[in-house]
Amino acid sequence: MLLDGSWKEAKTLWWRNPWLLKLHRLVVNPPSPARIGRLRREPRREALSTLEAAALVLRHLEAGPDAADALLAALERLMGAMRLPDQPERSA
Repeated sequence: MLLDGSWKEAKTLWWRNPWLLKLHRLVVNPPSPARIGRLRREPRREALSTLEAAALVLRHLEAGPDAADALLAALERLMGAMRLPDQPERSA
């Protein structure tokens, strides 16, 4: 289970749910700073986005890197789209 939200939201969710506190917790030690840190300020150097954390865990659990690479590629595309100048809104 990955908690998704801002760091403050995830921490609040963790501490306010006793059943979450009973689960085993995996603490990851990323080999490099967060990629998403190029777009937003992270609270600590080792802080990762949810996608980055999921990719790091998958690298340790899966036999091959395909799933982790797919998540990180999706994140890179998202970050690239966020850097583009304002685009006209799509009509519904």
